[in-house]
Amino acid sequence: AGGVAGGVVGGVAGAIAGIVGAASQDLKETPNAVAAELRGAARVCATHGAKDTVHCLGGVHVLFPLLAPRDAEWANRAGNGASNSTGTGASTSDTINGASTSHTTGASFTTPTEEKELVKDSVDLLSALLNGSRLNQEALHGSGGFALVGRLLKLDGGKRLSPSLLPCVENLVKSVGRYAWYGPGNDPEQAAVRLLLDLKLWNGPFVPPDAAAAHSSFLKRLAKRDPQALRALVPPPALMDAVCDSLAFEKDDKTSVLSAVELRQRRKALLEVCGLLLVGAVPALFRETAAAAANALEDAFSDFADPTHGGPIAVDVLDALVEMLQPEHNASRQMLSAIASECGGPAMVLAPMAKPHAETRALAIRLLAALLPRSAQTRVGFDADQGGGGGGG
Repeated sequence: AGGVAGGVVGGVAGAIAGIVGAASQDLKETPNAVAAELRGAARVCATHGAKDTVHCLGGVHVLFPLLAPRDAEWANRAGNGASNSTGTGASTSDTINGASTSHTTGASFTTPTEEKELVKDSVDLLSALLNGSRLNQEALHGSGGFALVGRLLKLDGGKRLSPSLLPCVENLVKSVGRYAWYGPGNDPEQAAVRLLLDLKLWNGPFVPPDAAAAHSSFLKRLAKRDPQALRALVPPPALMDAVCDSLAFEKDDKTSVLSAVELRQRRKALLEVCGLLLVGAVPALFRETAAAAANALEDAFSDFADPTHGGPIAVDVLDALVEMLQPEHNASRQMLSAIASECGGPAMVLAPMAKPHAETRALAIRLLAALLPRSAQTRVGFDADQGGGGGGG
């Protein structure tokens, strides 16, 4: 028995020694041997953290249903109207339809306050998963995900926006680093920063008054802090066009939740930002802004049978122009030249002066007073130059 036991022990020990020796020999021959090779788009993914786990599940796009409207009416409109590709193999309509299904079958968040909190918390979660995760940032950037986020928030006319959402979106923009300023193919229209500056989003017909006021304050702070950067992303003519958005709501049979006073405060804030951004701008931008102002005045009265309907918008535009032409305004000379070249100078006020809206006529006279003296001085100087040239000849 001892011999058998000894033989077995010796055999096992010898076998182990042989295996270890063979393994050592193989390792010496192939010092860089690996267990597997990564091919194609395969990535090493450690699932011990939430950022890596969500990447394995398909990326941060899995959070997008949380940003879709829960209201059945808007969910149906989303499913019928969206067709843009997200670049990840699923279309925008597929993403939104999936979100609509998941939301309309539940009944957890039903009040407007809970809807706003859900959107805010979802944006915070998205920021946390993007911050410091190169894989998640690249995936969202490459698929144009920020444009889709904006699309989802616009589907219900902006009724889920809130003042507390603005700092959350700011954190989201900061979380993506260099991808904040451009989208796929260097497209600035799909950049993350667009979520903060998209006037179609924050001028939606159902944006709550407190959210609109908070966004107006944000734009004014940004215009004073870094006008050049804001001007590159939101040029003054775009702000002038946004002033007339309330007309579009009326023509589309949508009623803004903002009162007449709140709508005017929003318009005046946009026009104030427009004036701040013009300081230091190139002459072409002044001409484009003057032309946009003339178009705004025309649209304010031409789109409705009632000639007094567009009066408040015309008044705000005229008032902004008068303010920009004041001698103390840093861009008054450039704006005067732009109005003269693009709008015929004092001729710009002829149409508003003929309107039945009393306040519009009063502002038109003020604008005429701001234009005429300088126009006359300019003409006198021009005639003097011409006369001097003739005399010299």
